[in-house]
Amino acid sequence: MRKFLPLLLLFTLSLGSCKKFIQDQKEKIAMDIITSGSWIIDKYEESSVDMTMSYTGYEFKFNDDETLRATNPSGTVPGTWKPNILAYTIATDFPTASEPILRLNETWELFDSETDYVKARSKGSSVPKLLYLKKK
Repeated sequence: MRKFLPLLLLFTLSLGSCKKFIQDQKEKIAMDIITSGSWIIDKYEESSVDMTMSYTGYEFKFNDDETLRATNPSGTVPGTWKPNILAYTIATDFPTASEPILRLNETWELFDSETDYVKARSKGSSVPKLLYLKKK
């Protein structure tokens, strides 16, 4: 039995590293999906009030370095984003933004997504918000 102990330990460690590798690959795939291309707001609601029209003309670009920009014909608003793939959340912050981009400063809980869309709701906000992004 003692001679199998090192083998058992090695096997247990390899399972842990394999699990970590798989998790890392999932995170890489998710980051690639988020950071490739631009996104538009397909739907935005606050307290069940549809405010989608406020975001017409805006495109959002998420970058690998966790910077983010919202662009429309009038200019670009810089921001940051912080993904938490395990918790299915993305926190966005546009520190110099005015309306309507200011309303997107939030931690968003992703509840449905594919490679070309994301559906999210505000997490911890006193005002319920709903955000659907679509890949352009």
